[in-house]
Amino acid sequence: MLKKCIAVAIVFAAVILSPAFSTETRTLSFSTKDGVLTLYSGGKSLGQFPNVIVNNGGMASDVEDSATGSPIIRIITDGSRNKYDVTIPIIEDGGVVYTNCAYKSFFDSNDGNRSVGVSCSLAPLREFDPEAAINEENLIRYQVGFDWLKNAASKNCSRPQGIEYGIYHIALCAKQAYPDPSQETTIVFDVRGNRIFSVLGYEFIPGGMLKGEFALVGAVGEHTVFHVNNLDCLASSKIPENSPSRSGEIGKYKIKYFALKEGGGIYGRYSYDGKENSVDLLGISLRDATHLLEVGNGKKVTGLFDLMPDIYGFEGNWISAPPGKILPVR
Repeated sequence: MLKKCIAVAIVFAAVILSPAFSTETRTLSFSTKDGVLTLYSGGKSLGQFPNVIVNNGGMASDVEDSATGSPIIRIITDGSRNKYDVTIPIIEDGGVVYTNCAYKSFFDSNDGNRSVGVSCSLAPLREFDPEAAINEENLIRYQVGFDWLKNAASKNCSRPQGIEYGIYHIALCAKQAYPDPSQETTIVFDVRGNRIFSVLGYEFIPGGMLKGEFALVGAVGEHTVFHVNNLDCLASSKIPENSPSRSGEIGKYKIKYFALKEGGGIYGRYSYDGKENSVDLLGISLRDATHLLEVGNGKKVTGLFDLMPDIYGFEGNWISAPPGKILPVR
């Protein structure tokens, strides 16, 4: 695994794709041997790709499984000053494999500046150049001078940094200059200063093909976690009150849930059998996947759902927040 090869690597990864291509390519699998990537779809080979895996001292790229099963390209640089962590999903359409968006975290170790962002350009995987993916295109730098950061300041967040992403404000509460998402809290506000959600243990990567898109990024053991969502859906919070509930399971725990699709957004709730307290479900529906945040008291995210597209038959994975557990959903 790439993160074992570079001890100082920052665990960042993310994916947001255009509506024409899914964020989840659940049938794709891969193998690597002698620096060559081989991809398969349903057991059928999609070809060999010697251009993807590179290790030239200051930069290394590899292919890893994500927590949801999709192969992703991880690129990490360890320069004396500029340090990048870039993740790029591998997607398939009609038997051809592509890269689409590069999700980037950048840290300048000289001045301590930190930036995040996304660059999107659909291209065949055979044309992929790992070195070309290392760039400052579309990066947004965290700053401390925004007046609205007072909304995030607290005893545990005395010096928040912020970025502005469209009409949204994102505050980062970090205990150290060097990025370590496992120890950081991100708080997202709308333009009026209302808290939309906060999440511990994940990096927030703003950007994608559509307005309001973002990804949360983390790691559970050997698995990279990336979760796509959209702030426009989360800010709407159009949660229905009296919808018929369905039965499901998260790991060994039985649940009752309901969900409603409105436009590209998904809104719902779930509760454990025998429990009165419920948890809100907010997220997006894509062609081949549904991505939901579970948001509890105080607008805190306690878990991520990465599911198959049928919102009336939950199937996929639940990932804890902070990262630590992955449980099957069915």
